[in-house]
Amino acid sequence: MAAYLPYPRFLPSAYRLVHSVLRRNNSYGILGGLQGRVYWFHFFKLQNRAYGAGIPRFSKEDESRHIQEHENDILTPNLKFKDLVKGKVACNMTALPEYIVQQWHHNRIITIGDSAHKFHPIAGHGGNSALESSAALTNALVRSLKESISNELSTSQISDIFQEVQDLRHKTVKRLIVVSHNQQRLQSLETPFLRFVALHVLPRVHKDRVINNSSESCPPAQRLENVGLPPRITLVPYDSDLLSTPCCRGWYSWVLASFFFALSAVQFWAMDIWALLARTPGLFEKANVAPFTGIEFLDKILVISLPQYAAWNMEVTPCSTIVQMYLYFSLFPIVAISTIESRRKRSSLNLLTFFSTSFWAIIYHAFGIAVAAPLYCAAYILTSSNVHYWWPVSRQVPTSYAKTLLPALVLGYLLPPLLLFKGYSGHCIAEAIALTLQRAPIYVNTLLIIFSTVYAMFYPDNHRTPPADEPMPDIPCLNRVYLWSFSVATLVHVLIISTALSPRYLDLSISHIFTPHSNSLQSIFVVFGDIRMLWLAGFWVFWIATAVWCILAVWDMNRVGRARVNLGVAVVVIAMGIAAVGPGAVTAAVWYWREEKMAKVFFSKVEENSRTQ
Repeated sequence: MAAYLPYPRFLPSAYRLVHSVLRRNNSYGILGGLQGRVYWFHFFKLQNRAYGAGIPRFSKEDESRHIQEHENDILTPNLKFKDLVKGKVACNMTALPEYIVQQWHHNRIITIGDSAHKFHPIAGHGGNSALESSAALTNALVRSLKESISNELSTSQISDIFQEVQDLRHKTVKRLIVVSHNQQRLQSLETPFLRFVALHVLPRVHKDRVINNSSESCPPAQRLENVGLPPRITLVPYDSDLLSTPCCRGWYSWVLASFFFALSAVQFWAMDIWALLARTPGLFEKANVAPFTGIEFLDKILVISLPQYAAWNMEVTPCSTIVQMYLYFSLFPIVAISTIESRRKRSSLNLLTFFSTSFWAIIYHAFGIAVAAPLYCAAYILTSSNVHYWWPVSRQVPTSYAKTLLPALVLGYLLPPLLLFKGYSGHCIAEAIALTLQRAPIYVNTLLIIFSTVYAMFYPDNHRTPPADEPMPDIPCLNRVYLWSFSVATLVHVLIISTALSPRYLDLSISHIFTPHSNSLQSIFVVFGDIRMLWLAGFWVFWIATAVWCILAVWDMNRVGRARVNLGVAVVVIAMGIAAVGPGAVTAAVWYWREEKMAKVFFSKVEENSRTQ
């Protein structure tokens, strides 16, 4: 490590902040400091791991030899290592041990800072952790003194306080030591995989995501409890400012993901049963499905993977059509929500990204919503467990997408069903449904790309998140999409339920539309062969997945400290809402509420704390 006087011709202004040089088994760090000084580090890997007394101590001769060996290392196009050395003010060469002491205290003595936990300095966690451990110790001492009648603490009480501090800080410090070590391994290109990540993946990651990942340790930091701080709105709130301490889902993520995987498997199994029975001679008549790609080989694959369109009952009943149309319009909010989630800043390079949305649309086209939706929910669960996923700073959707999403949804999703009211009959309706309904999400994605690109040409996106005290430009647009989605899904639900309850349509009823009506075991082949049964299975899988997803959304807001909602009450309200306005409308309403909670930058708890102080 060294400090040197500035050389403006060597270091452009862009490098006076933080500049990292990645090399094989060594790396450089260059940081700008006060009064024009620049601080630099050269980290290099020892040939063998060293412990205790075996950790080397370097002399000035070792330092000079090391500098001479690396003096021609290129740091920037106009800067070599020897240029830094020429202007050095102070320099030192030392080993960088990394450890955490298992026992920090004894009787009335406690170690704090590097004496208890030593970090690699590359991430700057050493000084911060020393301050946090000191703050935790101060808080524990102040609380105990307030509870003490004599205003004195015995040795056993002090020992308990020290143990409380160690229990509070040990796990966090241990994790940060690993984080610092892994960061150095990455910058030293230690393995071929790390080299690939550093040189080809990280340059493509948005800078906001890099900053967010580097800031994960800040919100849960310890703070002095007896010092009054003015309330402040922020895009990355401290854990102590939230309504409750946030936490990750932990093993619940895998339990919930397994549940959604099971739902998808149930529907896939139902499709296999239907496909097997649909091939029974004499029961069904083959239908000609409209080609999708125009490539015969690929179209055959899509037809095989979509058995509900490879064969069609000789008669399409009103109940079958109503179930399919109800499911289609109930999916309108789901398509809107999945598209919104894919365009958030936090969704870069995960399973919910925009290009992955096209992947989900293809899965939906090939296997139906009851297979695709649970898989999407499982992917959502596995990518949204971390607390920093929910920070307002990464919630935003680019304005060009937020502004053009509603037109893309209307033209790509709501307009195609109008083709079905043209009076198709027989097998033609199967072709119409396959052409319009199954491909609607792909239409939405295509139109959104076109509309957002054109919009951005006239009104370029500002990729920088607005400050916390300014309104988010995407919120009104997203709320408009949620309201449209809620209205469409509610309207269709009310129309279908009122039709089923009306005495004018004696052949329609809620039980006929939404439940199977097999009267004997002898008719099981006909029942399972009926494509309506496949649609009903898909409908109920979708219904269950949607209800659980909505409950999960409410739980997530509680879990990350952005809401205080009784989960039992939420379950009852969601169940009643699904019965009253349908699963799609309830999902839109929950996401409208969720959007407001995610965008919130000031909480009532902060107001209460400021008043009490």
